[in-house]
Amino acid sequence: MTARIIDGDQHLHEPRTMWRDHIDPSLRDAALAIEDDELGYAWLTWRGARLYPAEIQMPGKASLIGKERLRMEAREPAEASYDELLPPEYTDPKARVTALDDFGLDAAVVFPNFGLLWEESLSDDLPALTGNMRAFNRWMAGVVSEGGGRLHGVAHVTMRDPQWLTQELRALADAGIKLAMTAPAPVNGKALSHPDLDPIWQAFCDADVAPVFHVGAFRQPLDPAWYEGDPEPVDKLLGSAFLWVAPAVALANMAIHGHGGPLKDLPLRPSEYILRQVRVGALAYEQPAGLIELCGEDTFMFGSDWPHAEGIADPVGTYEKMVPDLKGEARAKLFGGNIKWLLGL
Repeated sequence: MTARIIDGDQHLHEPRTMWRDHIDPSLRDAALAIEDDELGYAWLTWRGARLYPAEIQMPGKASLIGKERLRMEAREPAEASYDELLPPEYTDPKARVTALDDFGLDAAVVFPNFGLLWEESLSDDLPALTGNMRAFNRWMAGVVSEGGGRLHGVAHVTMRDPQWLTQELRALADAGIKLAMTAPAPVNGKALSHPDLDPIWQAFCDADVAPVFHVGAFRQPLDPAWYEGDPEPVDKLLGSAFLWVAPAVALANMAIHGHGGPLKDLPLRPSEYILRQVRVGALAYEQPAGLIELCGEDTFMFGSDWPHAEGIADPVGTYEKMVPDLKGEARAKLFGGNIKWLLGL
């Protein structure tokens, strides 16, 4: 039997009025939306403010984004409307399943698309933040249902409201959602490793929902005082997970044991916890075979980032070219086994 191929990093575009359609009625005025400006360009908006251009990207064609941004800057009208440009498989679950067939994929993990852009913009209004997250999660529950077991949805949650999060994780579990994206940043000023957050991490375990980090417009991972100037270049480096996994594994033991020993006695070495607990998506051009050689076969997962501009237009074909010599269990784990472990399948 041929091993299953699961893409661990795809994105699904939220429909224009999704947040308004799924948010609690009392919060409808605080719903996000995709709205057109006077020149015909679509924007992600909140309470009338334009947060970010609602762009339709194509894998491998980042230059198209630049061309459209230049047209916007020159105040030239949009060449086509958002709805005319949006392919059905970018937003419709059934069309996405058909696209998986065309790609030769058995299943895919689907992250938010615009959900990567707005969290920090709503950070000062916690009810609006959690309300729009819940609206998205309700929509994603429908996506999972329509996907017929082939679309593994990623929810969007915050750890800033523990009571809300516990309720939301239960709802996600009931909907069959096994992954939830949360900000890779301090929670109410506390590091993610702070003991006060242990009950929150336990809530993820109790619901059998795995926390997921993704690069995006989240709160900075370090306090602003740590930055000399613009933190963006540092943040992008931290967000490129495949760059730091191998060094983290290599240095974790030395960092703890080379400075007087750990604060607590641990049954395993620090690097062993990383390799046991962490799974990381790797695109084909990120040299997954070399990463596996450095970190072992249990860490990295097949990912295409489709349909983003930095993503891969032909996920399976491109991956096959990059790992021609990867065989057996290592190949099976990269192409689907490690994602199945993360999903509890």
